Amino acid sequence: MIFGTNLVEMKKYTYKLAVGLWLMASLASCVSNKKHQAALDTLQVNHKAETDQWRTQVNAAKYEIEKLQLQLAERKGENNILQQNADKWELEVDELEAQIESMANRSSSNQKDLNQQLRERERQIASLKNQLGAVGQELDRHQALISQLQQEMKDSLRAWPNISYSARAGSEQLSIILPEAMVFRKGSTTRLEEDGYNAIGQIATVLERYPSMSLTVIGHTDNSRPKSKAYKDNWNFSLLQSATVVRTLVEDFDLSTGQLLPGGKGEFAPRASNGTKEGRQLNRRIEFVIKPLGEQLSRAIRSKL
Repeated sequence: MIFGTNLVEMKKYTYKLAVGLWLMASLASCVSNKKHQAALDTLQVNHKAETDQWRTQVNAAKYEIEKLQLQLAERKGENNILQQNADKWELEVDELEAQIESMANRSSSNQKDLNQQLRERERQIASLKNQLGAVGQELDRHQALISQLQQEMKDSLRAWPNISYSARAGSEQLSIILPEAMVFRKGSTTRLEEDGYNAIGQIATVLERYPSMSLTVIGHTDNSRPKSKAYKDNWNFSLLQSATVVRTLVEDFDLSTGQLLPGGKGEFAPRASNGTKEGRQLNRRIEFVIKPLGEQLSRAIRSKL
């Protein structure tokens, strides 16, 4: 803007200069050469001064233009840097968005896998619950059978008032206990008392109705050594008593040998203290343990799995 103003002023100056020269030419004939020369010198000095002034202004204008051009270049450079940064940031944003999308896809895939695994686990749990329910039903049926057997044994033995016994039913078996003195003659492993023989017969009668049940006959003693030297120890004595009962069940009452098993625990499973007469009497006993045949129960449970 300053440079444009200076051009106008220069035009005015040129015009004045032309007028001055014309006036000088007109006055040349009127003034003397000396005066003419003096006027010309003055005019040249003024012209030079004004020319220097305009040149200074022009130079100043050029400096302003160059400074503005430099500032403009700097701004362009800053803009280029900003643009480069913007491009870089845009690329980073794109990469982050791609990573987020990839993570979202992986998360979705993992969630699908997890859901599938959970469904499979739920299916397995449901299957196991069904199996447990079936096994539970089988065990309940077995428990009901034990309870029924216990009641039939009580009813059968109750018909013989001279028979003294105790019955204990667990979740898996029924135990009938007869005192040794009722089953065997004193100190004998082979000779049965009449009440003991009748009790064995009643037990056999009930057990015949349950071919899926097994019977283990276990002899027990107190901690006194056998009276006769024919018996090595209480184990031997109790086992021989058990064998006599099993033989009677097979030979006299036709029970299957596959259902029967003799056993002797001697003095090692006492019911009471051997320190008293009453306690020793309780410990001398014949125990009948009734439970499902091993294969029968396991086969029934496996069929539910």
